[in-house]
Amino acid sequence: MNHEHKKDLILAIETAVLGGSISLLRDGAEIASISGGKDISRSEDLLVNIADLLKKSDAGPHDIELIAVSTGPGSYTGIRVGIATALGLKNSLDIECVGVEVLGSMRMAANGDEQIICAVPIGRDEVCWQFFNGSSADAIRVEKQDEVVKRVLKHENIKLIVHEKLFASLLADVADPRILNAGADLARYIGMSSIRGEALSTLEPIYIRDNF
Repeated sequence: MNHEHKKDLILAIETAVLGGSISLLRDGAEIASISGGKDISRSEDLLVNIADLLKKSDAGPHDIELIAVSTGPGSYTGIRVGIATALGLKNSLDIECVGVEVLGSMRMAANGDEQIICAVPIGRDEVCWQFFNGSSADAIRVEKQDEVVKRVLKHENIKLIVHEKLFASLLADVADPRILNAGADLARYIGMSSIRGEALSTLEPIYIRDNF
């Protein structure tokens, strides 16, 4: 998709990375979010968390005009839960649902810089990462987090954007202004990317273990 969505209330779901996150955006700005909880991405709790977020925002399910869901990369189970929940809401509410790749959406944390590596932790000191240079993107890769940091430090023009948990881990070993914290609320980037027209034409999931 290359058109911009101008929707009043957007529900963004990101369940592929760690505990996941949920975000509500209105008029292009986030109005409420939940992130970092271990139960966010569990299938039995995701709908409950969405209902709670809507209630806190004085909104209901029928106020949602667009659902944006992460297609990964990340947890196999988490991706499936997020997409299945988004499709269920799409069908029950009869609204549009779009998919967004989480690494690409994280580029917004760089404030317009061209050469960026975005990375999320996937366990065992490994990260899933992707290099972006302007509008072009390299293939998604899996590598030890130390190796990714070495790549960044070799090139002074490259910035590394990482999930909050990974940032805390890296900060203990490396203090460099080129390593940026995207936070734990990755759903916000998913929602913003859908507004900017950076959504996918399908909800095809990215299962990293299937790719490598």
